[in-house]
Amino acid sequence: MEARFATQKEARQEELEARFYGQLLGLMSGILSGIGSFLNSDLFKRTPEGLALRCLGQQEAMQVTAEVHKGVCGAHQEGVKMRWLIRRHGHYWPSIMDDCIQYAKGCQACQRHGVIH
Repeated sequence: MEARFATQKEARQEELEARFYGQLLGLMSGILSGIGSFLNSDLFKRTPEGLALRCLGQQEAMQVTAEVHKGVCGAHQEGVKMRWLIRRHGHYWPSIMDDCIQYAKGCQACQRHGVIH
């Protein structure tokens, strides 16, 4: 029988390293599963329904919000509907709801022609 380790100390060291890296890998996969996953250097967030939504940066998020509100997906949508449309087309960012509501509130045409409560 061939001795795998020169000493008992080396065997114990390798066992500790294997346990440490195994625990670290388990911890990292748990953290990353809550954040999302990468595909071709793009970050995606997985929804409870299993859909993968592409995470957008601030500049790209503002561009998508403007396009959705101004009519690419239906003219002058309100905030909640804009969020629904953006997610339906596969996009996400953490402040999507607040950004959509603020954008709709800031639209002068919507304020002039909107329903008065």
